[in-house]
Amino acid sequence: MAWLQRATKLLRIAALDRLLVRSVDLPDALVHAIWTGEAVAQLAKLIHSRSAATAERLDVLARRLFAHRASRLFEPLPPAVGRGIYHYRSGFGGVSVEAARQRGWLCLCDHSMVHPGVVAHLFSHNGTLPPTGQTGRMGLNLRSILADVERADHVLVNSEFVKSTFLHQGWADDGISVIPQGVDDGFLSVIPERAAPEGPLRMLFAGFFSRGKGGHVLSEALRHLDAIDWRLDICGPVDADSAADLKRLAADARISYLGSLLPPALAARMAAADIFVFPTLAEGSARVVFEALAAGCYVVTTVNAGSIVVDGEHGRLIEPGNAHALTDALRQAARNRKGIARVGANNAALIRRSHRQQHYGDRLFCLYRHLLERSNRTTDSGEIAVP
Repeated sequence: MAWLQRATKLLRIAALDRLLVRSVDLPDALVHAIWTGEAVAQLAKLIHSRSAATAERLDVLARRLFAHRASRLFEPLPPAVGRGIYHYRSGFGGVSVEAARQRGWLCLCDHSMVHPGVVAHLFSHNGTLPPTGQTGRMGLNLRSILADVERADHVLVNSEFVKSTFLHQGWADDGISVIPQGVDDGFLSVIPERAAPEGPLRMLFAGFFSRGKGGHVLSEALRHLDAIDWRLDICGPVDADSAADLKRLAADARISYLGSLLPPALAARMAAADIFVFPTLAEGSARVVFEALAAGCYVVTTVNAGSIVVDGEHGRLIEPGNAHALTDALRQAARNRKGIARVGANNAALIRRSHRQQHYGDRLFCLYRHLLERSNRTTDSGEIAVP
């Protein structure tokens, strides 16, 4: 890791900077780095703008190379005593899942997005789900991810919204568990103290500015946010299809585009904002929403963000794709600056009390124990242990 940090400083690679800021110091004996496929994945990123189809094939190839290398790591290991758990990320399991199962391990797929079969419909229909059980168009990438989920003995998702999309597609309720993600201590440690709510209403959007994240909804909503003195910061990369929307927004002197920020700078912007606004059409569980809650923001988002936000308690939940609803929510918040500041303070306390990384880890180990106990009970009853 030390050589990577030195190379990052020398080459000034922003993406690696953001990755290393989130790094955790672990003993080398507990970590096995698999670089196989990384060069292929980076090549896919480079050529995506020229040939999306080729980039997609290279992405899938990169994950297959990773899975193949992961499967080789099982070879020197003895079969599990009792039952063990192979916890893998969807899209990266591949042949390694069967390698783990052959050694008697229960296979848990960690899936952090909506059901692949509803992705296209959510993006093309302003965040609404297709008819029950209907599977939409899926490219090679989504098909490979879905295949990995279907290989699992159990699926772990990070929000009730994601689980609802699986139930919508006919999956059994007891085959899916939900554990909301936690905010890492590194981010919590760099959140500055908040200032008193005064001056213009301060708003922030952070994330990939795109149609999928509701960029077009935000643009339309701001056009009708009259009779209010407001300012908006936008942070994050920009999708090529949404560049024109952002250009129109940035022409307004009240709006600042800040580009991609490292966590300390993002935390400072969140702590300076009254409202975090995120009208996304589809997420697994947006990390930035949890971070905004931790920074003490009042949050206006959609149920499709996959967050823990409860309408009227932590902010407002609006219908995805509804610009008028977003305008109304922002107007109502602007009328009660002290009230939304109190909500923000409660949000920050909630994250520290219940949604840190340690809380996520504790819940994850509880799930491990539950799955192993259930598997052992099934084995003892004489039934087949693996679904």
